[in-house]
Amino acid sequence: MNQLQRGQIIAFILAAFGFIAALNFERLAQWGMLWYWIGAGIAYLLSIVACMVAWNVPAATESAIQQKVLRILIIIIALLSILFTSFVIYIWYAKDFSI
Repeated sequence: MNQLQRGQIIAFILAAFGFIAALNFERLAQWGMLWYWIGAGIAYLLSIVACMVAWNVPAATESAIQQKVLRILIIIIALLSILFTSFVIYIWYAKDFSI
């Protein structure tokens, strides 16, 4: 992992924080709906920025396989956090309209 670029490490950290924010943003609803939406926005923002950074980091030729695997892992984590955040928001509002 010594050949990984700084941008990929930053993207991985952003994806990890985005995933943690996606798992915990619903708890912010205890403070009010404004904080709920701020938490969802943070989860979305971190995940989207992680995807953008991971996609735009140029791959070095020495460790191209390691970098490609990490890029795929970052994008999977970021997309899972986006999907989970969207799912929680959908369920949060679907419970208000249930019969």
